[in-house]
Amino acid sequence: MFASLKGLLCKAVVGTVLGVVSLTVVGIGSARADYPAYYQPAPCYTVKKIVTYETVISYEIRREPYRCDYTLYDECYRPYTVSRTCYRDVKVAVKTVVPVVKYVKVYD
Repeated sequence: MFASLKGLLCKAVVGTVLGVVSLTVVGIGSARADYPAYYQPAPCYTVKKIVTYETVISYEIRREPYRCDYTLYDECYRPYTVSRTCYRDVKVAVKTVVPVVKYVKVYD
């Protein structure tokens, strides 16, 4: 019973699809008779690629050296000064130029 119902449904779907295709091929809905049904007319515009550049500010962390003086003591507890290089992390603003691509319609 299910096999015959399935076959009947398949025949109905195929018949509907063939009917729609035959109506399309005959030419219902075609605007001009001298063009084939599959012909797509060219659009009345062209697309032009425009590249502009924008400045973007990003932040980087850089390590910066600086001198620092320390007071140390020798084995006889006499003070003396030592200069050492220390490092600190600094947040720096960096400007970069980034290309931005836009597509614009140009009408003929």
